Amino acid sequence: MDFHRVDTQFGTFRFPWIDLALTQTHFLPLIQMMDVTGSSGVSFWIMILNVLLYLCFKSIDSRKKYSIYAIGLILLLWVFGLMKINSIENVPVNNSIQVAITQPNVDPNEKWERGNREPTFILMHTLLDKAINMSPDLILWPETALPSYLRLSDSDRRPLQKKVDSFNIPLLSGTIDKKLSKQGFPLYFNGSIYFQPNKPSEFYHKVKLVPFAEYVPLSDNFPKLSELNFGQGNFTRGNEFTLFSIGDEYFSNLICYESSLPDVVRKFVMRGAKFLTIQANDGWLGNTSGPSQHFELAILRAIENRRSIVRSANTGISGVITPSGKVKVQKNIGERSVFMESVPLFEINTFYTKYGNILGKWSSIIIVLLLGVLIWLKK
Repeated sequence: MDFHRVDTQFGTFRFPWIDLALTQTHFLPLIQMMDVTGSSGVSFWIMILNVLLYLCFKSIDSRKKYSIYAIGLILLLWVFGLMKINSIENVPVNNSIQVAITQPNVDPNEKWERGNREPTFILMHTLLDKAINMSPDLILWPETALPSYLRLSDSDRRPLQKKVDSFNIPLLSGTIDKKLSKQGFPLYFNGSIYFQPNKPSEFYHKVKLVPFAEYVPLSDNFPKLSELNFGQGNFTRGNEFTLFSIGDEYFSNLICYESSLPDVVRKFVMRGAKFLTIQANDGWLGNTSGPSQHFELAILRAIENRRSIVRSANTGISGVITPSGKVKVQKNIGERSVFMESVPLFEINTFYTKYGNILGKWSSIIIVLLLGVLIWLKK
């Protein structure tokens, strides 16, 4: 299987934030089938329920029958979901990782201003010291945690590496990066740098960028498009689904928008990630429902792949989600915090992880075939 090719299903302009399954994240038993069906299964039963409710109100004679069907559907899903949650939570866990998560609560609009650069570094080092004092196995920082190209700046990177070496605790930090192309042109990346004790740093470059925010769509094929100015960053996407290691255990990192893309997430798990981290920066979304929706998308990814998810948001919602979708801990928007949680490691590969959105693909094929048959019959 090609893990170096980013899935392009539904095209460049797909926006999974409108996933119907998001409406059910507060009713975990109703979405436990997602480890088989993905979010398409949730959309399917919501559609059936709405049809039953429509028939219930429309048909006076059969109202009782359709009401029983609707209630029966919900009860069946609820019982199945409770059993599924119980079975997942009782799976023997051979190992767990202690992760210290940082939520700095720094305004992304102000971080890169010259006068705020030094205070930001002082703050992040103070929060790093607090995390080190907790003696975790891993420290997680959010997306673009520091206003620096950490790979290129020895003066900014060296103090961090020194603390990692001294206390023998790895640090995963979001950072922007720059490299030269084969033709000598600068390429910019939204990425992560993994500081390991007494080892060279490792890197991950975001494989799925946000259209019109991090790049102009189709600019890979038509370079002139990148000269258009929508206020976007002209980043280059990465092409590798990177695994990081803590001892003998592996994990992968998602950067912000990537957590909304189920096909991208499952490829990290297929490579061998036993838990997932998310680095986010929801300050751009302001005081809207966006940060909450973004956090709840991680609940869907946890259930689909039965993996623990650890989320660090610069300004947003940080927390830990278990493989059953339960939120173990959650920090509020606007809160500055460093906290540590035990993260269970799972090795189960679900049907969805292995095969992806089979239900959605086959449903699309069947609908197209049925439309074709109807058109042919009308002739």
